[in-house]
Amino acid sequence: MSINGLLNVSKLGLFANQSALQAVSNNISNVNTPGYSRQTIALTAEPGARGSALAQAGSGVRIADVTRSVDTLVENRLQLGTSELGRLEARNRYLTLVEDVFNELDGDGLSTRLEEFFSEANNLADNPTNAAGRASVVGNGRQLAQYVNNMADSLGSIAMPIDEEINEMLANINNKLANLRDVDHSILLREQSPNEALDLKDTRQQLVLELSQLIDVQVLENGDGTLNIQTASGELLLDHDFSATLSRGALDTATGFNSITINGKSGDISGSLTSGELAGLLEVRDQIINGTDGVSTQLESIVDELRFQINAAAAQSVGPSLYTSQTGAFDLGTQLDTAVDSLATNLTNPPPPDMSRIVDGTITLAYGAGPDGLTAETVTITAGMTINEIVTALNDSTAVDASISNNRVVITSTDGYGVVSDTSNAMAALGIGVIFTGQDAADMGVSDTLTGDYRQLPVARLQSDGNGGYTFDDANNDGALAIADVRDMSVTLFGESRTISGHYASVVGQIGAEQQRNEESLSSQQAAQDFMQNVRDSISGISLEEELTDLMRFQRAFQASSKMVSTADSLFDSLLNMV
Repeated sequence: MSINGLLNVSKLGLFANQSALQAVSNNISNVNTPGYSRQTIALTAEPGARGSALAQAGSGVRIADVTRSVDTLVENRLQLGTSELGRLEARNRYLTLVEDVFNELDGDGLSTRLEEFFSEANNLADNPTNAAGRASVVGNGRQLAQYVNNMADSLGSIAMPIDEEINEMLANINNKLANLRDVDHSILLREQSPNEALDLKDTRQQLVLELSQLIDVQVLENGDGTLNIQTASGELLLDHDFSATLSRGALDTATGFNSITINGKSGDISGSLTSGELAGLLEVRDQIINGTDGVSTQLESIVDELRFQINAAAAQSVGPSLYTSQTGAFDLGTQLDTAVDSLATNLTNPPPPDMSRIVDGTITLAYGAGPDGLTAETVTITAGMTINEIVTALNDSTAVDASISNNRVVITSTDGYGVVSDTSNAMAALGIGVIFTGQDAADMGVSDTLTGDYRQLPVARLQSDGNGGYTFDDANNDGALAIADVRDMSVTLFGESRTISGHYASVVGQIGAEQQRNEESLSSQQAAQDFMQNVRDSISGISLEEELTDLMRFQRAFQASSKMVSTADSLFDSLLNMV
């Protein structure tokens, strides 16, 4: 080999080992960079000059390739795991709050409020004329209603922040898609020199991982090195210079919240998301809280049944004296001429909450100066009647005069009257003589009549005199017992027959079990994710011990190449001195 050949080989050695040292130093400096993949330089020998007698000695070294240490299968598994972990973490944040609403561990939950109310009604039956006992029942009823209000408000206060977080998450997703589009474009421009795009590919992979935490995606690499990203259901999110925009669409009447659309299309993607934080938030909001079998829906059904059964018992009872005037506790809405079994939902002017419970039956009224010898009269009611027709049927009786004033039923009687029985449920549905008011759990309350005078609590029931008439005795306790008996009454809800307290206990158990399952799944998924991250780190991560070893190896090689340059220089000096 000539002296020039020696210099050239030394130069190539310097350049190659300098590049290797640069790669090692880059690895070391990025040891704590999320998503960074170890870069490795592959060196290869330069072949000797063709036709040269010394070709077998070679011509030095060159860089064959610079690669990222990446296992695509591991990266894909990590991406899928990140998406599922995001879903479970989002669920866990809010399931804890939902469980707190139904907390019964401290003995101060809805179960306690129900027991206290029914116990006071039962105590009142022992002394039905006791004013303090009536006040206690009304007071406990008010506390029960307020607790139900707070539960409904609390569930609403969980659902609304979820919706706000969804808005923030959509903006975050859009931002990451835009960043991915820009990085993809930069990679495409630099792919002509493949090694130069390595760091950008790490940046892109980290963005994909962060996107996967928010929404479930499928990622494919195009032939030109750019990515094609779709949702799990096939909606395009990214391709070349295109990045989608997720936004809120029209109001979804099924959930009460605005839909989620891609690029303003009419379709709602909410139901097609299966993993990622966004899917977790939607599951809690639209299924666990507000779904058909959601806890809010079940709470509403339980409260509706509770209100109706207590009101039905009270509507067939009498207060401290026969009634000369009663005003319904419910506004009648605007559909006064629509059959009660066909009333439509009207959010602006809804009908009374229990009108759908009216069935074919009779209302037996007893009237007279009393308390003995009250005359009985029966009014026939059918489910096909309108509100106006029911009021007319009552008005046509001799017992009472009935009319509608200020959108409420008003019933009057000159001598006084009471309801003996009502197999149609019409009196409770119209709000006559009821205890509880409200359209739903959020506005449940005690009637204005009882709020103004707790002594009007209906405690007695009219008794047959054996001769076709009825008698009234304010010391009768059958009304109080009927209210107390609602505690042990079996009612059918959600396809199951249980007491109201039993149904509520079932809901409490459901949410507790849901939270426990989620925590177990979260723990299991986190363990699996940690394992995959360790596998990824063993392949792509930086080991400082290995890098320091390489640093010393390439440093020594660089020093040796430098020594070769010095040797060649000495040879040149020797030749020059010989001249």
